[in-house]
Amino acid sequence: MRWVRLATPPLLAIALYWPALQLPFFWDDVGNFNFLAGKGLGEIWASAAGFAYYRPLGFSVWWLAQRISGAPHAVALHALNIFALAGCGWLVGALAMRWPGAAAPAGGHGGWVALVAAALLTASPFAALVVPLVASLFHLLVTLLALLGALALLEYRRTGRSRWGVAAAMWIGLAPFAHESGVAVGLALLCLLGWQLPRAAAARSGLRWLQRADPALFAGITANAFFPLLWLAVPKMRAENTLPLRPAGELLRNSIFFLQGLTYPLQPVVLPLKAWSGWDEKLLVSLVGGLALLLAGWLCARAGTLRAALAAAGFSAVAALPSILTLPELYVVVSPRLLVFPAVGAVLLWALALWALAQRMPWPRSAALALLALLLLTPVRYIWSRVQLHVRALAPIAQLVQVVRAAPHARQLLVNPVRWLALDKQVYPIVHDGVVVLPEYHSPADLIALNSGLAVQLDGVHFPLVATVPPHHYYDVWGDVLIWGPMAERLRQYDGVWLMLYGDGPLQVIEAGQVLKAAPATVPLANFGGGKLRLMAAQAARTNSTLNLELVWQAQASSTAEIFVHGLDCTGNMLGQADGAPLARMFPLWLWRAGEAVRDVRQIQLANAPADGCTQIAVGLFDPASGARLPAADAAGLALADDRYVIKVP
Repeated sequence: MRWVRLATPPLLAIALYWPALQLPFFWDDVGNFNFLAGKGLGEIWASAAGFAYYRPLGFSVWWLAQRISGAPHAVALHALNIFALAGCGWLVGALAMRWPGAAAPAGGHGGWVALVAAALLTASPFAALVVPLVASLFHLLVTLLALLGALALLEYRRTGRSRWGVAAAMWIGLAPFAHESGVAVGLALLCLLGWQLPRAAAARSGLRWLQRADPALFAGITANAFFPLLWLAVPKMRAENTLPLRPAGELLRNSIFFLQGLTYPLQPVVLPLKAWSGWDEKLLVSLVGGLALLLAGWLCARAGTLRAALAAAGFSAVAALPSILTLPELYVVVSPRLLVFPAVGAVLLWALALWALAQRMPWPRSAALALLALLLLTPVRYIWSRVQLHVRALAPIAQLVQVVRAAPHARQLLVNPVRWLALDKQVYPIVHDGVVVLPEYHSPADLIALNSGLAVQLDGVHFPLVATVPPHHYYDVWGDVLIWGPMAERLRQYDGVWLMLYGDGPLQVIEAGQVLKAAPATVPLANFGGGKLRLMAAQAARTNSTLNLELVWQAQASSTAEIFVHGLDCTGNMLGQADGAPLARMFPLWLWRAGEAVRDVRQIQLANAPADGCTQIAVGLFDPASGARLPAADAAGLALADDRYVIKVP
């Protein structure tokens, strides 16, 4: 059993999160590593100027990692998050083994409670957006410190050795330096462990609260209490350097959000209930959460572990208190990462309830494993879907890194860069759990610079007139919204133009081309529309079922005509097409200036590959109102058959 318990957290963490190892830096990684750049360890602890929060412990870990690797290393830092999650699973299992609330009432079967707690914390659904993001190490660190503090306190009480007391006070005192919610660690551990001193020891003193606190825990609580004063004194990049309490209505709604985290095993029923009943979501979360707590309490009462269950729920409530009291509701509901630290109490509560239920069944151990598998089913599916969402949302970053490395001095424009991507179906009701790729306070250049290590000239704009809508995802786009005229002016400024495409698979970036500074000094291959548009050059290649085409056009006058591009087999059958204006439909001919030239990059997806492998591409102009093709002539002025120029594909 011991080896199973020890192996479960790392194996489960790797099984759930291994795709995160391939992820790039994104979202708040940019701000965090920009803040860290060039700073010494002393500067990190002395000031947070230029950053919104004071979290020196996490920055110290990254500082040390950079000293080892020489630069931010995405794979290593993602591995660190996975290891930290597995560490939390190990520690909560060790805590459950030593915690009298679980070990003693379980009748010598504390290892089973520990196994359940370790598995539940490792597969906590609200870590699904924490582990893939390097910048969320803060939330894992504060959870680790709370668990280390709990274990050190239990050892101090068991042995009476002062070194364990010092270690407990140190872990508890350090917790706020990992994340602000760490100010509650001491009080949360008082809820979890304060009732466990022997009754005889408590009876010898009238100051029972002090006896229950014991010196190590009391020292940790005192250190936590002084942290807000330090936090207020440290320079930070904040409009106001205060800790305002939220209004009463917001406090209630924040509390409901954290009730959802405490009772997460039953909360997936809320959305189906809402669809059936039409009742308010928060009301249903409250009702389901209340019933879940009553069920867990009843099971634990029958098993003799009610006090321990209340202590675990108390830990979760106190751990959530700083966020409930100080954070705006709109911040809380988009931050499931805030539920990671309180999850320690939640998994202890449900481990006790699950074992209590298993004891009432034949073959309790087999029943416990079956119930654990049932309890893990929804969280595991949820985590895997969100990890895959990260993979899909972040796929374009690797493409863009290749772009800037291939042409490090070129000015590039990215059209419709993704800001946020989410699935269209939720599992947990009050959790907005999309992937923020590029927040509004950073730029595409910032993001790609961090991932490439290069000085990047990459701008982004939002051009909704060429946007696509995936059937099963929601998304938001970064950048200023432009219409046709301003967009044409922007296109003329860059050495390369790229468009982000949205679908239900991985997002991708395609090359659109560029507006050339000067037209090629060559004889045109073909003239269209009486010479209004010239085809100056054409290159084509085939990769599997894709035809890749690069055309160079020059306009002699603006036109309302459209370009057609057809992929054909060598007998003339249509295989695919890529019609529309140049530069991925972003630069229509009516916006062109006389003499302006464009390098136009297109791809044609072939519906069926020809049996003989022979393919060709036909290009020309047509009138969008009537569909009629405009006249086409070759370089000598002779009319082209079917008013089209045919390009042979090698």
